Amino acid sequence: MGSRVRERLTGDWLARYESRGSLDESQRFALGVDLFNNDAAWHAHEIWEELWQEGSRKRSAALQALIQLAASMVHWRNKNRHGAYTLLHRCRGNLAQEQGSIFGSQISEIKEKTDKVLMLLDAGAAYGDGPPVRLEIDGEGTAA
Repeated sequence: MGSRVRERLTGDWLARYESRGSLDESQRFALGVDLFNNDAAWHAHEIWEELWQEGSRKRSAALQALIQLAASMVHWRNKNRHGAYTLLHRCRGNLAQEQGSIFGSQISEIKEKTDKVLMLLDAGAAYGDGPPVRLEIDGEGTAA
């Protein structure tokens, strides 16, 4: 997939990412939100995928949708609009199966943000600097 796929984490971000194994599920989820909101969608994707594969949320459609949302941001940033668009539609399909919240993030808000990203893609918008939406936990823009 090339070197552009993965962001380079440094300093505190790298330390937080590397120490994720010592965090509980909700803390790891929150770290993923922080990474996503700070233009490290690839790393957020990795954390959420670990949670999806190993934790109590295994096979959660909402968590899978977030994994797809993060991966779509990576594709969009790397100018792979088709890949971003395809993943966003899969994300919407997974979100349609869910309601309520996941680790304090409202699924209805994730749906709205996914639709916003799709509208931006449809309008031909470039990725820009950072994700065009921010995820929230219990109304907070970041989990930190």
